[in-house]
Amino acid sequence: MSDGILLDFLKRITAMFDEAITPLTPDVGVDTHYEWPYQQGKFPYVVSRCSAMVVSGGGINAGTYSTDVDEYQYTIVSRLVVGNYTQGVTTDVSDNVYNYINQIEDYFRTHPQFSTDSGDFTTCPDWLLEDARMIGHTGFAAFAPLGGIGQAQLGCEFTFIIPVLRSVY
Repeated sequence: MSDGILLDFLKRITAMFDEAITPLTPDVGVDTHYEWPYQQGKFPYVVSRCSAMVVSGGGINAGTYSTDVDEYQYTIVSRLVVGNYTQGVTTDVSDNVYNYINQIEDYFRTHPQFSTDSGDFTTCPDWLLEDARMIGHTGFAAFAPLGGIGQAQLGCEFTFIIPVLRSVY
């Protein structure tokens, strides 16, 4: 069975974060996941999830497509975790986050159709509309414990809007 659009995109963005961050962490690499909530002891890691979906009848592409399709707008949130708050906040931790943020911003700006340079996602999917993009991030932040994660996580959350066309039939 092939992946649906949402699972395919979560796998795609996971691969993109891996490609974006690895140049900054050649000795340790980066782990990327799409399970939520997620925690591990090795840093950095990225976990992505779908936080919302709306069907846009009058959205940014209203009137562009036939009546047999709807535009779905998924909101994807990806959390970069560089440490736990119990380790304290050091200059190294915050510097790392800001370096990662710059690297990630540059990577996604130069890959506007969400394709990777190598691996399984080198082409743009036909269901992805050109308005897909990163719409912002939190900057350096501490995230409260949730879902079995026992301590606050340090890092940054990135938000993406992913508009796709889905058949109504």
